Amino acid sequence: MLYRINVFITVATVSISYLLTACGQIIEADPGGGGVGTPDESADTGQPIPPEADAPVPRRLYWTETESDTVRRSDLDGSNIATLVTIPGDDPDGLSLDSMRGTMYWSAFSADRIYRANLDGSNPTIISNAVDGPDGIRADSSATALYWVEHTAGQVVRSNHDGSAQTVLATGLDRPSDITIDRKNGVLYVIESVEGRILRMDLDGGNQQTIASGLVRPICIALDAVNGHLYWTLRDGGIQRANLDGSNLITFDTSPANATTEGIALDLDNGHMYWTHLNIGTIERANLDGSDIKTVITGLAEPRGLVLAP
Repeated sequence: MLYRINVFITVATVSISYLLTACGQIIEADPGGGGVGTPDESADTGQPIPPEADAPVPRRLYWTETESDTVRRSDLDGSNIATLVTIPGDDPDGLSLDSMRGTMYWSAFSADRIYRANLDGSNPTIISNAVDGPDGIRADSSATALYWVEHTAGQVVRSNHDGSAQTVLATGLDRPSDITIDRKNGVLYVIESVEGRILRMDLDGGNQQTIASGLVRPICIALDAVNGHLYWTLRDGGIQRANLDGSNLITFDTSPANATTEGIALDLDNGHMYWTHLNIGTIERANLDGSDIKTVITGLAEPRGLVLAP
């Protein structure tokens, strides 16, 4: 379990003004609610869930914590922290949201499971346990599809949002840790953490190309479709940015010595990026050029996957 990642998500819209990443809204999960369920065939209609009238959704951070086995959220400034889901022993890792349908998804690395729950943490459901070391995960709202990488099996998998129609798209990868979707260009970007590469492939897994190599333990990836950039974290500290073809690589020195960097999320509206420090237990923020670094949250129990929503 040395290499695992943290998920951001990408929600596809006609005009993308912000992107979601990683390496999970509104109401507190009911502490007296039911336990983990199994897929309900009627639960995933493929239709967007309309927002409540006069109820704007605040922008928030969602993340997983491995040590506490939780999915949590806060306001962007780190206030109002809430624990949404706790499933002991599951080792939650990658995280993704589908704000159109009001759901979130996460991978449980040690338990070999994929979960779905409502954005308030209610109704947590195992949608797949036919996985091998699931890591980074992304929900594609426009195609009602779910993509994830399996770190142990070395493959990329796609399913419906309810976990059905599970299909292996690519095999033989070297410890893949994260994935993101570029719906505009019809491609996936996948990190091979041990090999130190970033791959680009078609949505069906074909036409694989290496766009960046020789990287030092890349772990999580985020897409800026507006400006044509990819951002990724380096597990041993730091964040890198490149064009979508891997050119113009820039390294940002964003981490203190001995910090283990994991999930990353982009807030393009405000010109910020957020990331987690696994071993230090913090969520950090900086401008998109790496300047003005601020610690947003401290005292977390191994934060990994990170998402900005809505």
